[in-house]
Amino acid sequence: MGGRVSSCVRACLFKDAAETKACPLQHIQARAYLAQGAGLAKVNGCYIRTERCSADAPVYRSKQGIILLRYRMPRGTVYWYFCQEGSDLSNSSGDIYRVRNDSLSPPLHGWASDDCPLGLGFSAPRLACHDSIEDVVDDASGHEDVGSARSSGSERCHEDVGSARSLGSEQPAPLQVDVLLFSGAKLASLQVEASWTEADMRRALLPALQHGTVVEKLVFEGQVLPGSLAVEGLGLKAGSVLHAVVQAGAYLVEGAGVAKVNGSYVKTERRSQRAPVYRNAENVILFKYRMPRGTMYWYLSEDGGDLSKPAGDIYRVKADSLSPPLHGWASDSCPLG
Repeated sequence: MGGRVSSCVRACLFKDAAETKACPLQHIQARAYLAQGAGLAKVNGCYIRTERCSADAPVYRSKQGIILLRYRMPRGTVYWYFCQEGSDLSNSSGDIYRVRNDSLSPPLHGWASDDCPLGLGFSAPRLACHDSIEDVVDDASGHEDVGSARSSGSERCHEDVGSARSLGSEQPAPLQVDVLLFSGAKLASLQVEASWTEADMRRALLPALQHGTVVEKLVFEGQVLPGSLAVEGLGLKAGSVLHAVVQAGAYLVEGAGVAKVNGSYVKTERRSQRAPVYRNAENVILFKYRMPRGTMYWYLSEDGGDLSKPAGDIYRVKADSLSPPLHGWASDSCPLG
């Protein structure tokens, strides 16, 4: 579904209710998985295979109450999901991350938070598979304690996984930092994970912003924070104070099927084809581009890539105006749309 500027359309994801039952394929599946690097910290940790099954594959569960499951859409498309346990699987309300993949084992890479309300704006995890819980424990240095499965006749890993085991080293505790406006007014207090980047912090500030505004940049001790470094490399400490540069958006995008495209876009100092380049909190840019044969398009693309290549393109519209068109956007010839 194409994005539309200055609209109030909301896109919802509907899924059939996924029934969980005993899975006959467990003997060929990995015993456990380790999730790391997720911007939403509660997703990180050990996922132990349960006796439940969804779309012919085992369901995995973490101590934090997150489940990892395979799901088949009504039209047959298959996804793997990280979901909040106990949420209604017939809709997207509990979805955190997902990846389109038809395998019977969860993919190790390619996860994203698009169309997942609870993960929206957070960096995605990566997975490592293990044949035993002990392997996960050995490989989880720096992560939270995991439970050792205890069997009493019939093992049920999706229930209480047993007593906690110490890993010797703990995951760094979140840092609480205050974010102020340059007027001195407090915008928000954040619990910042060591794995977060500046972009993750800007996304976490979205609920504190007025509608139609966006954090353009964050400043710490007089320096603009770079978007690529993790918090642990930025010199932040508990009690650090950041200053946010907040601007009203020049354009508002709503209703895009690729969720990260939605939001307010502020004008940057960059220009392309004599027109301003705009950016939202998800590092999606809105810009004008001239094709080699002279045809002009406006694009919504991921920032940071080679703009002469289509790899980061999400939506586009053919137009020669100096302002982005409000209608007519489509995902044709855009790999990410």
